[in-house]
Amino acid sequence: MTKLKEDFEASGGVWKEWRIGDLFILKSNPQLDKDNFVFSENAKYPYFTRTVFNNGIFGNVEFFDNEHLIKGNSIAVGMMGMQFFYMCYDFYAGQFTKTAYPRFSEFNENIALYFISLLNRFQKKYLGVLVRNFEDAFYNTYVTLPTLKNEPSYSYMEQYITLLEEEKMLQVEKFLKDSGLNDTILTAEETSALEKFRNGEVKFEERKIGELFEKIKVKRLKYKVKDLEGKFDGEFCLPALTAGIENQGLSCFVPRENATILKNVISVSANGANTGVMFYQPNEFTVLQDSYAIKYIKKQNTSKNEYLFFVSILQKTIRGNYTWSEKAGWERIKIEYVSVPIIDTNEIDYTFMQHFISALEKLVMRGVVKYKDEMLNAYDKALDFAVAAEQMLNYGQKSEF
Repeated sequence: MTKLKEDFEASGGVWKEWRIGDLFILKSNPQLDKDNFVFSENAKYPYFTRTVFNNGIFGNVEFFDNEHLIKGNSIAVGMMGMQFFYMCYDFYAGQFTKTAYPRFSEFNENIALYFISLLNRFQKKYLGVLVRNFEDAFYNTYVTLPTLKNEPSYSYMEQYITLLEEEKMLQVEKFLKDSGLNDTILTAEETSALEKFRNGEVKFEERKIGELFEKIKVKRLKYKVKDLEGKFDGEFCLPALTAGIENQGLSCFVPRENATILKNVISVSANGANTGVMFYQPNEFTVLQDSYAIKYIKKQNTSKNEYLFFVSILQKTIRGNYTWSEKAGWERIKIEYVSVPIIDTNEIDYTFMQHFISALEKLVMRGVVKYKDEMLNAYDKALDFAVAAEQMLNYGQKSEF
């Protein structure tokens, strides 16, 4: 990264502020409700909605018509979450979504990712304006870009993202090795748990959420998120929970003094577009605003895998079923029901939960390991090609021909 920056600046490159409205044009999407579509895992077209999960894609749909089809190789944003995503292929969209198209020709996925990383920094600002004012706020956003000969350097952006991806893949490789997650071979117990689930041999029974969990009382803190954003030092060192989804809802830091310090519990977003979103929190944190925490009360020392299983079944019931006007507060969700695995004695099957989550983790890691190996191999080949090309160029310069 350092060499890329040094070489760029040595060639005359500088850093300059650019107005987004001079680089992109924003268009409202022709919207269709999801009931108009046929959803299928093998369908060709993504259906983009206001969700901030899964790249904003609710699912894949069959072809509907050309009139509502939106051009890919663009950047889409949902008005509720105000998070930007790159859309590689043509897609359909739901209500309150828009798409940004480049005014320049050198646009591709890497350049899009570079801009998205800048635009998503303004998420809170965009959320603070009315939907009808978003276009004006978007156009009048200024970002600092690498600039060469008084034009944005799109080649620098491409190289930066490529190098960043390689760097992250190397970090993933080290993390997998150090944590032991590169071991993706299933044990007999894990294989059995998967087979039982796939064959419908696991017995489930509905239980009321309020009978399994309780809301944790915490001390009210006087801090405001806007005053804490980005602040981290020796005093402000405890992660604080809000209603966001980035970094598991931990959006800022507060002092440990007078804070209720929690760990090994489930956090719940209670406000905004993310109301009802839950995360397992294995590390120390505290609750700041627009959220709360719950803990399992039927068993002491609930394990990580058990909590991960609980989060999955809780989200199946809660997520997406609450709104701005009907928030996912504890008094509402505690009377909902979830399906839990049980054994013959009618007790919850913790052993199944442990092995099932462990098996899923290994299967996911198997995909991560494969992807990591493929990506690093691709980077190696690209480097070999670049070296060979440079050698050929040098040879040509030295040759009499």
